[in-house]
Amino acid sequence: MSPFQAVYDFIKNLKTPVWIKNILQVIQDILIEVCLDITKDTVARLEAKIIEVAGENLSNEAKFKKVFNYCRSELLITVKDNLLRLLIEALLARLKASKAVD
Repeated sequence: MSPFQAVYDFIKNLKTPVWIKNILQVIQDILIEVCLDITKDTVARLEAKIIEVAGENLSNEAKFKKVFNYCRSELLITVKDNLLRLLIEALLARLKASKAVD
């Protein structure tokens, strides 16, 4: 076996440790708490829009675009697109965990 194949096999067999998953969960929770501290009203309106759009008969991509466009046009959130996507996904995960949406 070549050394490159051995390295490839080693990397392929790596499993994500539980502690990394826990750290990522803590980071996600911190992100949400920071956003809540900055503007609870904006996040509440965003969560309400996510719940509203979740009940519509649209594809997941169309739902995401609808919420994203709402953030840009109605809420006037002026963060970078990547951060806004992350915020939407984090809030959606939180709402799913609390069984507010399917």
